[in-house]
Amino acid sequence: MEVNKEKILKNINSIIAGLLIVTCFLPMFRLNSSELGYANDLKMSGFAAIVGLEFTDGSETSMCIPAFFLILCPLLLILCNYINQLKSIKQNVIYIAPVGSIIALFLTKMSVDSQISTSIATNIGFWAYLILDLILLILAYLQFKNIPINENEIKNFVKESSVRLENAFQEVGTTVCSNCGN
Repeated sequence: MEVNKEKILKNINSIIAGLLIVTCFLPMFRLNSSELGYANDLKMSGFAAIVGLEFTDGSETSMCIPAFFLILCPLLLILCNYINQLKSIKQNVIYIAPVGSIIALFLTKMSVDSQISTSIATNIGFWAYLILDLILLILAYLQFKNIPINENEIKNFVKESSVRLENAFQEVGTTVCSNCGN
């Protein structure tokens, strides 16, 4: 089975957005549960932040509204590729979705932190989500600047750039005789 690189590069935003949604199910936050009377630390995913947690002592965290955007922003980015009515706003969504996701990630941490009387640390899901969002922002910038991201366009871009660079060096390195013009 051969992988079609062109198809993957064409849909890279959707692929990373899908990975962001999956990352919401990884542990994003680690709660110091010894302060709550538990033996082990509790791990909370982005999805658990959406629905809230209930502890055995009766305390609970309420539903976290910013955590909804952890899933909604990447979902909107995916839908822009497949729903014709949304394709017209895709250029804006490419930037808005990752920025909104990053803001939602930190607002979710702040919201959970304010609801629980114990210390909260970030976990692997938090960092994976943040890194994937940053990759999406870099890709959005590359797409906005029309910098190619497929193999053939990259080869042509490098070839054209090297020719321009050679010409520039030749122009700078050339001296003209003021007497004869050679």
